[in-house]
Amino acid sequence: MKNYLNFENDIKNLEDELEKLKDPYNQSGLSEVDTNKISKLQEEIDKNLNNIYSNLDAWQTTMVARHEDRPKSKFFIDNLFEDFISLAGDRYYGRGQISNNWGCKI
Repeated sequence: MKNYLNFENDIKNLEDELEKLKDPYNQSGLSEVDTNKISKLQEEIDKNLNNIYSNLDAWQTTMVARHEDRPKSKFFIDNLFEDFISLAGDRYYGRGQISNNWGCKI
């Protein structure tokens, strides 16, 4: 499930409507999928996204940067490297606050 920010409510409603249009097994039984309606709705979503994200204030930009669905460093590490090994700690077998290294095969 996708998490939406408070200023993305219009986008959420449009995407919910889009998913209903894409589903051939809707409440009225098996029906045809209207590709023209789907493409128009997708264009409207794209236009609204562009409009919303081009006019963000400072706090909304911060909320986007901190969004929980943004990829974390582990995502990039897992997809870029093989055999990732996190090397953390100090010579006394404790986990130090500063020493955190890693090794991997590219």
